[in-house]
Amino acid sequence: MSKQRLDYIQTTYDTMEALEDYCYRVAGSVGEMLIPILHPTPDRALIESGIALGKAMQIVNIIRDIGADQKLGRRYIPLEIMIKHHYTELQWEQQVINHLSRNY
Repeated sequence: MSKQRLDYIQTTYDTMEALEDYCYRVAGSVGEMLIPILHPTPDRALIESGIALGKAMQIVNIIRDIGADQKLGRRYIPLEIMIKHHYTELQWEQQVINHLSRNY
């Protein structure tokens, strides 16, 4: 299924594993395809690095577009991460910005 169609069918993600699968489909696969063009004899580690780079670039896109995606009814932030940080789906829907200060 294409990324464009997937974005209409699946608009939220519950786990980081599901989000990583999405990121692979839309960007990790691009990194995987580019590696043989960029290197004449890629090994598995290099291919995996290309995939990881593509997925990381997609996550940066997700963070950059978080407000626009929220207005379109899309939530790419996995629910498991929201729960871990005590942020509810209602807060998400209401665009609440959580200013909890914690010492990390």
